[in-house]
Amino acid sequence: PQTSESFNGFLDSNQLLKQSFTGNRLFTSFFLSDIQYFSQRKFNYRTKVNFYANFDVSGLEVGFVNGVYNLFKEKNEKFTFLNNQFSKFVKLELDQRMTTELSNSSQFVYRINIGVALPLFDTNSVPFIKQFYVGGPQSIRGWNVREPGPGGSNYSTSGLSTNSFFSTGDIKFETNLEYRYDIFLWLKGAFFMDVGNVWILPTATDAPRDAKFSKRFLDQLNVGTGTGLRLDMSYFVIRFDLGFKLRNAFKNENNKNWIYNNAYKVSVKNLSRNSTFHIAVNYPF
Repeated sequence: PQTSESFNGFLDSNQLLKQSFTGNRLFTSFFLSDIQYFSQRKFNYRTKVNFYANFDVSGLEVGFVNGVYNLFKEKNEKFTFLNNQFSKFVKLELDQRMTTELSNSSQFVYRINIGVALPLFDTNSVPFIKQFYVGGPQSIRGWNVREPGPGGSNYSTSGLSTNSFFSTGDIKFETNLEYRYDIFLWLKGAFFMDVGNVWILPTATDAPRDAKFSKRFLDQLNVGTGTGLRLDMSYFVIRFDLGFKLRNAFKNENNKNWIYNNAYKVSVKNLSRNSTFHIAVNYPF
C-alpha cells in the first residue's frame, strides 16, 4: 500500500495500524476467501425483511501450514508469495433491513449492521483497508467518511487536515432509521436518525484505552439526525442528505457527550457548524 503525507502523520501516532503497512501484502486465501449470503422475506403484507451476511478470510490455509511447518522445523518463518506476505484475518459482517409501507406514498426503513474482524495466527492487527468504518453518505450522515471513532477517542480533531479522516476499527455497530415520503412525482423526501461507532479489539496492546471495545460501548455511540431530498428517476436515485451531529462518542470540554445543552444552544450557526452535506447515488439502505 502507498500512503499519503497526511496519512503518514496519522500512522506515526497509531503504531498498531502502522504494522499493517510494513511490506507488501496479499489479501486473499487460496481455497476460501469470500462468502456472501442474502435472503428476502415478507414479515407481513406491509413489511419485508432483507438480510445480508458477508464472511471474508485471508491467509487461512497459508497460516495453518506455516504454523505446522514452524512447529516441526522449530523455526519462526513467515511464508511469502513472490515477496508478498499474506495478511491473516477473518471478518464477518451482518446487515438486516426492514421496510414497512405506511401508505402508498410513505415508508419506514430500519437497518442494523454489526461486524467483527479478527487477526489470525501470528498477526497482531487487521489491515487498515479491511477494517470497518462509519460516517459518510451510506452510514452516519452527520459525519464524513471515517471521521467517527474508534471508540471514545477523537482522531477527527487530531490536528490533521480537516478533510482527512482515517478512523477505523475491528468491531462495528450501526443502526439507522429513515422515514421516506413522496413530495411530487419524482421528488421525494426523508427524515433520518443514525447511531453507531467502531472500536479496536480489547486485546490490542498498542491501541489507546478509549479506542477499545468495552462494556462502556453504549456510552461511546455517535448519534446524528437529518433530512434529505431525492430525485427518483426509477433506474437510479440522486440523493441530497444534510446530517446533523447530536452526540459525540467522546466528551467535550463540559464533560458531556451531547452537543447541545444550556451552554451550547441550538441555533442556525451551531447547527451549521455541526453538520455535513452529502450527495450520493441511490438509497443508503
